[in-house]
Amino acid sequence: MDRIVLNLEFECLREITRAIIHKVIEEYNWLIFGINVWFLNMNMMDFSSLQKKIINSSYLILESADEIYELLSQEVSRLQELYACLN
Repeated sequence: MDRIVLNLEFECLREITRAIIHKVIEEYNWLIFGINVWFLNMNMMDFSSLQKKIINSSYLILESADEIYELLSQEVSRLQELYACLN
């Protein structure tokens, strides 16, 4: 019974990881799209405006990375507690 619960928890972790990776890929794709649009319109912008937009996008990616790290570390801690209970 305990093994079944542990297997279900690992499956849950796998699904959470897939969702997180999907979110990261989606955000990365939007960033690339945005950079392409900026470069297409670069002749209408000054350099400092473009630089500010790139810095703001980098900050959003870092926030996402921190969020992903936090979610994964919570799941790992939870699984470690479950494993400790089984032993």
